[in-house]
Amino acid sequence: LSTLSDCEGDDDDFEVEELDIGGKGRYLVKYGNYLYIWVQSSSNGLAVVDVSNPSNPVLVKQINVGGYGNQPLVSGTTLFMGVEKTSNSFISYSLSTPSNPTSLSSYNPGSATRTVEINGNYAYIGVDNSASTLRVVNVSNPAALSYVASLNVSAKAYALEYYSSVLYMGTDNSSTSLKVINLSNPVSPTLSSSVSGSGKIQDLKVESGYLYAPMDITNNALGVFNVSTPLSPVITYYADLSGKGTGVDSTASNVFLSIDTANEGLVIRDTVNVELASPGTYTSGTFDSGSTDTRYNFIKWEGTVPPTGSVSFKIRTASTSAGLSSASWVGSDGTTATTYNVSPTSIVLSPTRTGVRYFQIQMTLTSDGVSTPRIESFSVNYNP
Repeated sequence: LSTLSDCEGDDDDFEVEELDIGGKGRYLVKYGNYLYIWVQSSSNGLAVVDVSNPSNPVLVKQINVGGYGNQPLVSGTTLFMGVEKTSNSFISYSLSTPSNPTSLSSYNPGSATRTVEINGNYAYIGVDNSASTLRVVNVSNPAALSYVASLNVSAKAYALEYYSSVLYMGTDNSSTSLKVINLSNPVSPTLSSSVSGSGKIQDLKVESGYLYAPMDITNNALGVFNVSTPLSPVITYYADLSGKGTGVDSTASNVFLSIDTANEGLVIRDTVNVELASPGTYTSGTFDSGSTDTRYNFIKWEGTVPPTGSVSFKIRTASTSAGLSSASWVGSDGTTATTYNVSPTSIVLSPTRTGVRYFQIQMTLTSDGVSTPRIESFSVNYNP
């Protein structure tokens, strides 16, 4: 059964039409006036529906692809898809006549193809095989799909997303469910890192420098990662979806998420709107060490800093309290160009200081646009 809904305008969406497509709809993709729907049917896994009139959809063709249809993708005039079967499970169809897709080629990964991503002349397919999960297939000629390479990530693939020469893979490994794959050489993928997502990642979508990852867990089922450095994603926050996350898509303003909660299967959230606040700076009062021969040992602090925020310190000293105002703020190498970024760190004083009895600390906090750093305490260790 396929259901079409009207989501235009500001009112609640409503059902326009239902259509029997011969089984449960699993995935779909739209091309022109046609929907290509992957169906939970062993004999008719692909349904072609004419939606030129959304209020009157017409089932124009059913195609036996040898198993349940998995994720579809259209590139140019070719429909690529995965199939839930153990042989020849990555297939291509010509859409030169959109109402009548015709079979072009297939590739046999030896396992079901669960997810597909295409960049340039190569398809990256995630298969139901933890030994060699990722396969690279040359699709420059859709009528002659050919194997190029494979990669073992020790997990089964559920989702793929390409972004800036990096392929993100969502997997069934709950402890490290996000795999980061370097595609700087598109025919020789390498596993760069594995990142904890706290649950099995079901789908992936990059929007405006953030990776959205719905997960198969009840609480905090959406993980949002900062991918401003694509090979080093950093978790920004988790969000509760009131159900397990199953799918995601987005626009510049909104993230659309499907969940497995009955009668509440769609969640719409704002995308992360990062308006990086100007760094806030705190300057301490004047401290008197009580000696003109004070030896400064180290600075340390305690607090919570968001993954892409920052906290830094500087110090200045002088022989008199009044002299501090003209003293230079310096960091970890005793120059104005550096700061103290790691706690604890040994203190190096300015070589141009007038003295060491009096000192001040300057602290700068920078938000990541979502969360604010919180410093509970800081201290300077010295010997008078």
